Amino acid sequence: MTLAPERFFDGPQLALAQAIQRGDLAAVRALAPQTDLRAYGAQQSTLLHYALHEALSRDAGRLDVMRELVVCDPSIVHLHGANIGTVYEVALGSIYPDFLEALLDGGVSPDARAYEDSVPGIVAAALDGRIGTVRLLLDRGAQVDARNDVGDTAAFRALTGLHLDVLDVLLERGASVRAVNRLGVSFLYTLSLTIEDTYDDSPERARLTALRDRVAWSDGLWPPLPPAAEREAMRARGEEPIVPHGQAR
Repeated sequence: MTLAPERFFDGPQLALAQAIQRGDLAAVRALAPQTDLRAYGAQQSTLLHYALHEALSRDAGRLDVMRELVVCDPSIVHLHGANIGTVYEVALGSIYPDFLEALLDGGVSPDARAYEDSVPGIVAAALDGRIGTVRLLLDRGAQVDARNDVGDTAAFRALTGLHLDVLDVLLERGASVRAVNRLGVSFLYTLSLTIEDTYDDSPERARLTALRDRVAWSDGLWPPLPPAAEREAMRARGEEPIVPHGQAR
């Protein structure tokens, strides 16, 4: 359902919003460079939020309009809207990669971070199990082992969410099984706990044990070190780990 642009915008912003509503790419291309794309209209809505709403059908022309706005200023994808977050975060969480593809085509980096710069897009997508989005980001050159603010990679988050198809994609693209986060929790330690927490006869247990046998035994990495031992190893390397609440070191 289309929204009347007059509900949200006035002045130069209204002219551009009307072009967005019409899906008039030529007019959007002409007006966008002359319009303040960072200014908020009513209900804390930006022009890009409005364009996203108008593109919910995933019509190619509407997605092109989104792309054209981003071309003018890629940073607008990180502006917060009322009760919706940023357009980048919405695109990462969508089951359809089309919206993120429009943003990437407009110049957003595949390594862009979300949630107040704390989470790389690929980590957020892996946590949500968005396999199409993960593939898209990797195809566009995203760092497969990019880390969030506590040092988790996308493979960590796919594993903890039991998004095993996503995990397979990440490992096929080179995700490290040797990763250790800032708490001293390694990917393989997480794998061992996840195996323990799944039912013996479940398909997830079978896939997880197969993964353990494939990546751990062959590299001599099993059994994995517990977090306290990993934190000591980090200190020995000159790194400063995060000590969880209630732990001595």
